[in-house]
Amino acid sequence: MLLLGLKTSIDHEQLFDRIRHQPDIIELHTFDKDYTGNRLVNLEKTIEYLKSRGIEVLVHGPLTLNGETIGGLHFKKKLRAFYHYSATALSEIAKKLNVNIVIHPNYKRDLSLKRTELEQGVIELMDEYDELSGDRFLWENDTKGIFSFGNPDFLDTFFPNGRKMCFDTLHALISLNGNNEKMFEEIEKAKDNIKHFHLIDSMGLKHDSLQIGKGIIDWKKMMPYLTEDRTYVFEIDLPNQTDCIEMLLSYEYLKQVKQTKETSS
Repeated sequence: MLLLGLKTSIDHEQLFDRIRHQPDIIELHTFDKDYTGNRLVNLEKTIEYLKSRGIEVLVHGPLTLNGETIGGLHFKKKLRAFYHYSATALSEIAKKLNVNIVIHPNYKRDLSLKRTELEQGVIELMDEYDELSGDRFLWENDTKGIFSFGNPDFLDTFFPNGRKMCFDTLHALISLNGNNEKMFEEIEKAKDNIKHFHLIDSMGLKHDSLQIGKGIIDWKKMMPYLTEDRTYVFEIDLPNQTDCIEMLLSYEYLKQVKQTKETSS
């Protein structure tokens, strides 16, 4: 059975829109404001409420602080500190409420670091939060750089011994210059690590975040990987954040693909 996975913030209007469609999975995208005052308590209450409705919940870490990109190895102390503050808070929530966390190890790095130093820094960071969260962190691939599939050593370097991954189809396709065949080869190689998918279509040239069926990805090939032991959400750009129609249309498109594939096999 194909599950309905939706992405949202903890904004009440967005949440209400997603919940009314009775999703199986919700990924909550958090922002810097969600880590101030009582907002972390609100995040926990939101997770508990969704779980009480039988919805599987994941949480995505914040990307920025006051509009500036954060990172575990960021050269600006305050942006590096906020990454670690939020990641530590999410580790505690992950253990307390038994939810998985989607996160990148580094959104912006110190350009003075040599590649070997950067790789070691990322590995140590991932080891730290895997331990702190009880292996509930799912590390998301980037569009470029060492933490992308454009790096031929990506999997061997960062995902030994079953380390868990969130596989973002848009990021992967861009990092592989729009090569469908290569992307599915990488999915096959990483299948034991992949626990969660961001399902997004793309032309493979830029961060276009298209509705499923509007890009060049061959979704028939994705069907065998959307298994019961993995979660997945549609991470589509929405013209109106309080109306997830593009996600729902993406779901309907995949149901048709699945039905056609089963009929023809």
